[in-house]
Amino acid sequence: MARSGLRESGRRPGDITERTGFLQSQVSGAVARFRAEGVLETTVDPADRRRTLVLPSANIREWGRSRPVAPIEDVIDRALGGDDVEARAEVLAMLDGLARRLCVRS
Repeated sequence: MARSGLRESGRRPGDITERTGFLQSQVSGAVARFRAEGVLETTVDPADRRRTLVLPSANIREWGRSRPVAPIEDVIDRALGGDDVEARAEVLAMLDGLARRLCVRS
């Protein structure tokens, strides 16, 4: 969610909900967790002072670099709840296809 198109000027939680497809409660919970970790900040929307904007903190890049990197196979196995080699291969193939479709060609 932290990469859901947050801009330096911020996004409203409702915009993040629309952009990601997550429920409002999921976005609110994620924002609260990321705020506690110092990854996101919130501020009052200057255009509508009743609303809140979510924006990346100054140390978001540092936080991203500090995250442990796990092999994708391990992440997929955990998500699938086991060590199903065929299911893992299927998910890897889908991710590869998605990456090819989303890749910006120069």
